[in-house]
Amino acid sequence: MDKRKIAAVAEWKPPTSVKETQSFLGFANDYPRFIKNFSKIAIPLTEITKKDRQFKWTKVAQQAFEQLKEAITSEPVLAMFDPDRQVELETDASDFALGGQIGQRHDDGMLHPIAFYSHKMHGAELNYPIYDKEFLAIVNCFKEFQHYLRGSKHQVKSVHRPQEYRLLCYHTRTEPTIITLRRIPLRRLPEPYPNAESKSDVDGDPAPDPVASVVVG
Repeated sequence: MDKRKIAAVAEWKPPTSVKETQSFLGFANDYPRFIKNFSKIAIPLTEITKKDRQFKWTKVAQQAFEQLKEAITSEPVLAMFDPDRQVELETDASDFALGGQIGQRHDDGMLHPIAFYSHKMHGAELNYPIYDKEFLAIVNCFKEFQHYLRGSKHQVKSVHRPQEYRLLCYHTRTEPTIITLRRIPLRRLPEPYPNAESKSDVDGDPAPDPVASVVVG
């Protein structure tokens, strides 16, 4: 980021109205792929901008404002994608937001992030049990990062016992995108995936089109 823009963001004063909050969020929305858990961090600010809500700048809103400013002005540490390395997808879900990131381990043994995903849940999504929210995070991340995952060896890591779910991702000639959660039913497996107690992630080999399947377990 240009040094002058960094200075401008660093000196950005806390909003004093809904309109000013919307202005800051409009600027920040250019950077979600560079900020881990962007949607989750921004929730206190987006709550302020809801229709017919009286403006009230809270301590939580100030913390979110400062956290986003710091994240935006920090040099991104995103790595370039290497098609010869295994891709690691990590997902998580909270009560109100989903998050995920993809990365690859380099020769230093460290996981270097390539891109982040975040999503503030709406409507019926907010009522999902935590297992289904975690499942939604996986599905959305497969869709978001399909250009990295398709044809690459990958590993999926999740938090809330995803071994209880199976995710089928289809690619077709007419629809070269991964089917979203709203088009495939959530279903609990009748029995845990074999060796589920000792398995916290899933390895997936490159799968040829038109069909690719990943068992989350």
